[in-house]
Amino acid sequence: MESITLKNTAGKTITYEPDDILWFFEETGSGLLRIIDTERRLETFPLDARQIAQLRTQLQASHTPIWFGAFQGEKLPLEKLPNTRGLGGLACGPQSVIGHHRLIRSGALHDATKEDLAYLTGTMGLKVVMDLRTDLEIAAKPDPRIPGVKWIHVPFLNTLEYEKIGLRTLTEAGLEEMKDRGPAMME
Repeated sequence: MESITLKNTAGKTITYEPDDILWFFEETGSGLLRIIDTERRLETFPLDARQIAQLRTQLQASHTPIWFGAFQGEKLPLEKLPNTRGLGGLACGPQSVIGHHRLIRSGALHDATKEDLAYLTGTMGLKVVMDLRTDLEIAAKPDPRIPGVKWIHVPFLNTLEYEKIGLRTLTEAGLEEMKDRGPAMME
């Protein structure tokens, strides 16, 4: 396949050989294509859906090992963990991105099936779980211990803060406070 020349969002023309491209992913519904090259440089290109699809087809036909897809926020195919997402492709600096299958965000691991855990440890290569919940939340719904996976507890709130803002019981007063002071509470 011949080289690909595109104009990025800053108006700069960039030429790629297929072997130069590591990741190819589109921002869902935004009309933006992001390419990460083998030097880990991230570039964004304004292309419509037809142009992105055509370029994807060309690159796939080249049989070059490129990761395709919208990795940022990608939902993982898990049966009982519907809000588990890969964060690969998320910018973490001016020219840096989180690697594919390097960081996952999830909620309630206590609901995971054996198949879900096998996918996380096998396909995703899960090695460490950082549990941000309070001691109270962990006691109420403990996560399964996964052989070969390190578990680290780093509570985002302590139990008193959690109780004070009404998260445990989701009281009407707690919900009102969260609605009125959400950003300040998160800080």
